[in-house]
Amino acid sequence: MISRTIIIFLFFQVHTIAGPFKITNRQYGVLNAAQIVEVDALLDTLENDVNKELPDADQSSYLKGMANANVMSGKGTSDYANDVEYAFLKYSVGVGVDVGNNTTSDILNGTVEAKRLRGASFQLGFTFGLDLSFLPFKSIGPWEPKKTDIFVHVGKLDSVSEDGSFTLLSRSFAFFLRYKLHPGAELIHFGGLHWQGLYFTTGFETHDMLLKLKVAASLSQTTAIGTASITGTNLAGVEMETLSIPFELSTSLQWMYFFTTYLGIGADINTGKATSIASSTTTISTDIAGVSAEGSLDLGTTNGPSPFWFRWFIGQQFNLSILKINAQIDHVPKKGYWGVNLGASITY
Repeated sequence: MISRTIIIFLFFQVHTIAGPFKITNRQYGVLNAAQIVEVDALLDTLENDVNKELPDADQSSYLKGMANANVMSGKGTSDYANDVEYAFLKYSVGVGVDVGNNTTSDILNGTVEAKRLRGASFQLGFTFGLDLSFLPFKSIGPWEPKKTDIFVHVGKLDSVSEDGSFTLLSRSFAFFLRYKLHPGAELIHFGGLHWQGLYFTTGFETHDMLLKLKVAASLSQTTAIGTASITGTNLAGVEMETLSIPFELSTSLQWMYFFTTYLGIGADINTGKATSIASSTTTISTDIAGVSAEGSLDLGTTNGPSPFWFRWFIGQQFNLSILKINAQIDHVPKKGYWGVNLGASITY
């Protein structure tokens, strides 16, 4: 069971909720020009205090980043490391991230700045696979069932805090068809080194996610002209629905029986949208006569994932008889889109 603390870390501490808080509709009463400058400086300081906990991704990149991350979180829910003889069952956790202005060097060096991330997404679920050798015919034209595996992924996650301050709903569904293009070869006997062949995989992946965070605001600032304070609640979040159609080539090498290393390349056609959820029910108050203002939170409106990209992936699996444990990394070159999938499976 993934705890709510971990989920909040993934979605809030890495700043997937993005966008500037603004103090607007400023009214100055009968203040003169010099006093107005002082009031603006005071309110700007208060505004900056609220925004310190928000990332520096602007609205134009936030929703697109979230949509791209939503797609990447589903990569790796299929299988690339096992020669399924009868059936396959896996439980996996996937995380997708658009790292924004962080570079690959930042990632490799562990110096990623969370405030520069543009989006993140998360899903978990089961994948069931089946070899089609049981079908009562050997071939239909060039297609041979014995070379074909199908995989179906179903995921669901509901996490709602008792006080309603946090809501996360995730639904994922995917179908994959994997076809063996080359049978592979045993290079060293008795499990020493076995090339498991070349596979082509296609299908579709869908992922719907709703994330909302309600955060209480209580801050104040004092300067020579007076004191300004903010109280109330900011509601921020995103609602996403994406579809991705992958076309992948992959291969794997089993060595010393206990280890399987696999890698592949893919091209994805993507569609869908990410819609912002943003509202501010805050009160701006001052002890300066005639001065008033309002708070607002702007996360943009709607945006979608990049419609097409090329991707590479690499993974490592540990084989403990029929139990397999694997980790996979996906990346879109020259973009900040990354995916990580961790899974445990049974293959027989």
